[in-house]
Amino acid sequence: MNQEQVGVIQECAALSIQGKISFGAVVGKLMGIGLERYHADYTRHESTYYTDHT
Repeated sequence: MNQEQVGVIQECAALSIQGKISFGAVVGKLMGIGLERYHADYTRHESTYYTDHT
């Protein structure tokens, strides 16, 4: 994962926690940086992100 991807992920996470971004907007931003999918476990406070390797 590169620095741009990490920055967008951190931005999306912060905005999401604050309720300032919709789920659809998060998905769009993550797709825009080449992420294929992600898994959020809110009980454990963990998120895992998967790239499409391009």
